[in-house]
Amino acid sequence: YAKLLHTYGKLLIDRQENDSGIDTLLKSINLKIGLYGVNHTSLSKTYNYIGIGYFQRRNYKNANKFYRLSANILLRNKIWDPNLFDTYQNLGIVEAVQGKYDRAYIYFDTTQMVLDSTRGQIDSLYLARFYSNYGLLATLNGKLEEGNIYFNRSELIHQKIKGDYSTSIANINN
Repeated sequence: YAKLLHTYGKLLIDRQENDSGIDTLLKSINLKIGLYGVNHTSLSKTYNYIGIGYFQRRNYKNANKFYRLSANILLRNKIWDPNLFDTYQNLGIVEAVQGKYDRAYIYFDTTQMVLDSTRGQIDSLYLARFYSNYGLLATLNGKLEEGNIYFNRSELIHQKIKGDYSTSIANINN
């Protein structure tokens, strides 16, 4: 039943029905804690989705809280996988939206470390978006050459998938 609540809560969040989605996911959390304890890995995805719901409501404090709960469970269980990639990226995005670009950049550095340990497990378009965001954060932090590297990585992924296209963002900082 906890898995069903998680799936339904996730669907509600995806449909922008954030209040109902958060409530449903919190019910899933309570059931999972009762069944598995407070450190079970299944809690991580649910916490992350609750964070997404709060983020969409622009409640960045609670989004950050639930993203951190997600990350802490994965780290306690020594899990470096796409879920940790998602969580750290979400933490970085929360900071960036609030104009804390230096903190966002640190989270994206950590996301890159997770990515390095999970080669091939993350969807390539998702990865391209990550590198575009990372390039933007590097640029906003005055790291222009590094920003270009990430923009180039993003563009190469797009070119592999979609072929050459006329608009190029690579080397934007030159």
